[in-house]
Amino acid sequence: MLALLATLSSAALLARARGDEPPKADAPAADAQGDALPEGATARLGTLRWRAPDEVRCFALSHDGKVLALGCADRTVRFLDSQEGKHLRKTDRLGGAPVSISFSPDGKALVAACDDRSVRIVVVADGSSAREVPNLRDTVSQVSFSPAGNALALACADKSVHVHSYPDGKLLRKLEDAKDEPTSLAYSSSGETIVAGGKDHVARLWKSDGKLLRKLEGHAEAVSAVSVSPDGALVASGSEDGSVFLWKLADGKLLKKLEGHSDAVSQIVFARDGRFLATAGDRTVRVFRVSDSKLVLRLEGHVGRVTGVAFSNDGKTLYSSGTDQIVRVWDASDGKPQKTFDAHAGTVLAVAVSPDGKTLASGAHDTIRLWELPSGKPGHTLEGHSGPIHALAFSPDGKTLASGSEDRTARIFSLETGEGRKLSGTRERVLSLAFTPDGQTLAAGCSDGTVHLWESETGKEAKVIRAHDDRVLAVAFSSDFVLATGSKDRTIQLFAMRGGADAKSIKTIDAHKSAVTSLAFSPDGKTVLSGSRDRTVRMHGLDGKAIRALEGHEGEVAAVAFSRDGKTAATACADGKLRIFDAAAGTLTKELAGHAGAVSSLAFVGDGKLATGGADATVLLWSLP
Repeated sequence: MLALLATLSSAALLARARGDEPPKADAPAADAQGDALPEGATARLGTLRWRAPDEVRCFALSHDGKVLALGCADRTVRFLDSQEGKHLRKTDRLGGAPVSISFSPDGKALVAACDDRSVRIVVVADGSSAREVPNLRDTVSQVSFSPAGNALALACADKSVHVHSYPDGKLLRKLEDAKDEPTSLAYSSSGETIVAGGKDHVARLWKSDGKLLRKLEGHAEAVSAVSVSPDGALVASGSEDGSVFLWKLADGKLLKKLEGHSDAVSQIVFARDGRFLATAGDRTVRVFRVSDSKLVLRLEGHVGRVTGVAFSNDGKTLYSSGTDQIVRVWDASDGKPQKTFDAHAGTVLAVAVSPDGKTLASGAHDTIRLWELPSGKPGHTLEGHSGPIHALAFSPDGKTLASGSEDRTARIFSLETGEGRKLSGTRERVLSLAFTPDGQTLAAGCSDGTVHLWESETGKEAKVIRAHDDRVLAVAFSSDFVLATGSKDRTIQLFAMRGGADAKSIKTIDAHKSAVTSLAFSPDGKTVLSGSRDRTVRMHGLDGKAIRALEGHEGEVAAVAFSRDGKTAATACADGKLRIFDAAAGTLTKELAGHAGAVSSLAFVGDGKLATGGADATVLLWSLP
């Protein structure tokens, strides 16, 4: 045996010397932050770090400060590393979207109250949903582990707080006194006191054995957030009226009213040393010094409602979450952002590629970003809109970019200077855009069923077409100057453009059973491709006759496109997949997945590459086989 091992070892050394070693497997491609790219993707513009693929409804930091949990509108809980923001794991889809989450003191479990009336216990190590708290008949709006980890407090719609033993879930007692349902919960650090804020504008202090200690009254609206200082001396309560009150726990005396938020306070936390108090509400985080109640920091940066806030264990860092799908990280001493990326906040609703293939534009909340291709290097940011960007279109000469927004405006930007001008005439949301092949006219589909036409060079409005009875979600021009419009009314309208903005209706196509979300013409102008919320993609001729369907979608279709040679069709779907079809045969040739959530937009980058925007706030570049 020894002789055999020696022979094998010698042979291995000889093979190594000759260079005959088996080749090592290639490492997965990675983005600029070192995170793996999905199969088929060549680059990620933006980052998955500190991001969620949907609104963050609730937020928690583990007691050891190492893990952030995000309760998301897509019915998942996602776990991030608190130092780098890297995605660790997620739960499978729960029965409903989480509305409140709480870590166990040992960090091994997380309790999640969901909007389907369920309360689930999640194993943090693998994200599995181990079990449900049994015998719940009412909606639970807030949950909290006791400091000892042996009990759960649940704010229930039956106007009481239920206290269950953990881990068996047995109901121990109900805390009943409120005139309306409780909306916020907190334990004192000793576990001896439970504070419950309610819709009746009152916060109640209970002994953990069920005895009512006192009521804290003074808010004008529901008490939406409560917290107890680490030493157990103070109670902080926040309301839907935007106010924050500080109370003395021992006797219920109101010590201070802290003003500042313009909307409901979603969460309140004390730093572990008790010196500072952070509040989340509207689009801001505010930090107060507890000793004199002075506002010391106002943190702005979220473009949606702030839903959660937490101090790091050492008090040097603040984390905040929001409906903009982002976790922001702040220096708690001066309020400066600690983690910044060239990335969008929220779903990338629109992508467009310049005619020369060297620039990609992407639009999300109220920002348009330009990226160099093929490197993916960030370029300019184009500003001016005050709402989500629904549509982008490059002019045929590549010198200008048009944008349409929720803010009811369309704009045209010079790519040379970055300056933009607002186009007059629109009174409703601008949902879709397209230039005529000669670039002289820009068409915009609006939420009132109209299509506005402007002279591109002057910005002068040339015509308004009453195209549909409902919002116009898609517009496209053929190479022969046929305008196609797709609507929530489930139809496609075809118009012949006869010089300038003169448009004549030539055909109505009853294309789908639900809203037509996207349109594209084949390069020869003879076929119109349409995607719909009814999960179908169809091809029609200009005579309105159906040619074929592209099948296999398991969600709403957000975008469709033809390759420049017309041989390939691509679709972006809410099921998170990009599908590639042989356009002539209608057969599926490739299915690609990589976004953490729905694929919301797409554009070809030449015939062999694609760009997709996703609900995860990123753009992926793909190389097609």
